[in-house]
Amino acid sequence: MYYRLYLMRGDRFRDAIEIHAADDESAMLQAEQRKEALPAELWCRGRRVATLLGTSSA
Repeated sequence: MYYRLYLMRGDRFRDAIEIHAADDESAMLQAEQRKEALPAELWCRGRRVATLLGTSSA
């Protein structure tokens, strides 16, 4: 299946990363590894699969 990981900066998208995975669980694992320290949203077509929180350096 085809997923997109949207990296967020504030309330705007900064970048999108394409992810190909067999299911939501596999896509989530890839997304966690690729999201950097930014908050992100994982989407599969028009369905939001997950919202991932960014890490704080504070």
